[in-house]
Amino acid sequence: APLLMALLLPALAEARRPGLFRPCTPTITQDCIPGRFVECNATRGVLPQVLVAPQSTSGCNGAGQVQPQEEVVVQFTKGWAQDGGPCLEILVRPGECWGQDGDGDAYDCMGQCGPSCQKASPGVCSNWSLNCLRHDVCSYYYNSEGGVLDESCGHAFGVAVKDYLVPCLIDTRCEMKNFN
Repeated sequence: APLLMALLLPALAEARRPGLFRPCTPTITQDCIPGRFVECNATRGVLPQVLVAPQSTSGCNGAGQVQPQEEVVVQFTKGWAQDGGPCLEILVRPGECWGQDGDGDAYDCMGQCGPSCQKASPGVCSNWSLNCLRHDVCSYYYNSEGGVLDESCGHAFGVAVKDYLVPCLIDTRCEMKNFN
C-alpha cells in the first residue's frame, strides 16, 4: 500500500478536477481510484506529512490549520475511536474534489467546513480545518448523514463544528491561504 500511495502522489497536483482522484469505497466502485483507503498506519513514513489521528481535536486556531498543497494522512474510525471501531486512513490534500457520493451529496473542496465548495462572493468566506477534512473523509466513506447523530461519523462532525462556527469574516484563523 505505501508503494501504491507513492506512485499515486503525482496525480494529487491535478486533484482539484472533480472525480479525477476520487477514492473508491465499499459503495462507490465506478469512476474512482481503488486502494486509497487503507488500514491505519499503512502510509506512515512514506513522505513527510501531517497526521490527523481519529482522536485529535486540535482546531484551526493552531495545529488544526490546513495549508495549500499539504499532504495529510487522515485517520478515522467508524464511531468513537475509544469504542474500537475499524480505523482507516487516506493520504489527501485539502481542496481535493471527489464529486458526489451514492446519494448525490457533493464532496468537493475537501477540508472546507460546510457542504461542498462555496462560491467566491463579496461577504462570503469559508473556514478550513483538519477537523473538517476528517469529517469530510469519514462522511464520504460511510455515506453519512444526520450530523452529530450519525453512528459512523457523528463524533467527527461534533469536533468539526467548532471550526465551522468561527466567524470567518472577522476571524481569519481558519482561512486556507490562496484558496478562499
